[in-house]
Formats: sequence, C-alpha cells, structure tokens
Amino acid sequence: MTKIKSKKTEQRELDNVWKKKVKDRDKWTCQICRKKVVGKNCHAHHILPKGIKGMRWDVNNGITLCYAHHNQIRGKEECYVKMFHEIIIKKIKDKNE
Repeated sequence: MTKIKSKKTEQRELDNVWKKKVKDRDKWTCQICRKKVVGKNCHAHHILPKGIKGMRWDVNNGITLCYAHHNQIRGKEECYVKMFHEIIIKKIKDKNE
C-alpha cells in the first residue's frame, strides 16, 4: 500500500531541498561575514518573502547566513534586498562565465 504524503509534508521536504541547494551554492558560507557555517548555525534565508507566488523554492531567492546575521536582519529584511540581489546576480554571472 502506497502512503500518500500530506501537502504539509511535501512542502517541508521541498523546503529542505531548497535550503540545501542555497547552502551548497553559497558553499556553506555566510554571505555577510564570509565565514563558513555548519549545522544549526547555517541558515538559508528568503530574500523576498516566500509567500510571494513562485518565490518559495526559487534558489535565487535564497541566501546563506550565519545565525548571528540572520537574527540581525530579522524585521529589517527590506533593507537588505538590494545587497542580497547584487550578491546573487554576481553568482549567476560568475557561474555563466
């Protein structure tokens, strides 16, 4: 008998895949302080809110931060959007060269 996954379980699994892809792309390095981060100290952060259609699992809408910097930007995310987008654009350009 095949077990059917709930929508919540599927979303959690996709969230975990997204987090790993973001961290792998950023080489598990905080994109603010440039320090390597591991385990629970390593956070994949959505640049634009994940509630925006199509943004939740878009790897280019994610950036790796250490615990300290993730906490530092909480509630001030809009102040960092431009900086984070510039980092992601550079990564895309570097990858394509």
